[in-house]
Amino acid sequence: MQLIRERDLYEKAFCSDCSIVSNDAERLRSNQAVNTAKGSDSSSEPAQNTNTQDSGTVTYQSEDGPVEVPKNPQRVVVLTRFLTGNVMALDVPLIGVDEMSKENPRFAERLKDVESVSDESLEKIMQLQPDLIIGLSGIANVDKLKSIAPTITYTYNKLSFLDQQIEIGKLLNKEKEARAWAQDFQARAKKAGEEIRAKVGEVQQYLLLRRSTNSFMYTAITLAAVQKFCTESSTSECLRK
Repeated sequence: MQLIRERDLYEKAFCSDCSIVSNDAERLRSNQAVNTAKGSDSSSEPAQNTNTQDSGTVTYQSEDGPVEVPKNPQRVVVLTRFLTGNVMALDVPLIGVDEMSKENPRFAERLKDVESVSDESLEKIMQLQPDLIIGLSGIANVDKLKSIAPTITYTYNKLSFLDQQIEIGKLLNKEKEARAWAQDFQARAKKAGEEIRAKVGEVQQYLLLRRSTNSFMYTAITLAAVQKFCTESSTSECLRK
């Protein structure tokens, strides 16, 4: 079997455990109040992010209903490796990501100053004072996370990778940028597919292998690059029989 890898075709695409908080609801509400005050304190944000036009909240239609979220979030926590790349692609500041994203060598430079967190590290997340939290449906402590900052969850694989990117763009007030990214991605994917076909020719059968430990971008670009040969799925490699 011949293994096809396209990693080099998209080099520029993206690129101790803390104690658990107690069930003290008052403490969570107090932290939320601090975050609210912080959002209106111009001294805590760079000058370019403090004008009235960029401040305030908007209503985002999440899977669970409407949620008030920051119009231009500046302190985002992402609790799943499947969405870290989406946020990074739109150049929105991250302050916390899951451990696997943090350890991804392709993300190393951009995430070097970002903390590693999980849905269990509530105390650490509180200390980071995020203005938005993003995760997958079914994460633990979701109600407590919502008390820290607006928390949006997505059902894994409910949307295609490009539609998911656009949906993240809507959440982050960057829908235009997300759609432009998707269009550029499709163009690059088409070019990558042509390069692969030029090297290996038309292929009759492929065995799909899934690598869930890799980043969203690696999964997406591989799928698109061999889209003529592989059925739609979250794949990172295709093997030629």
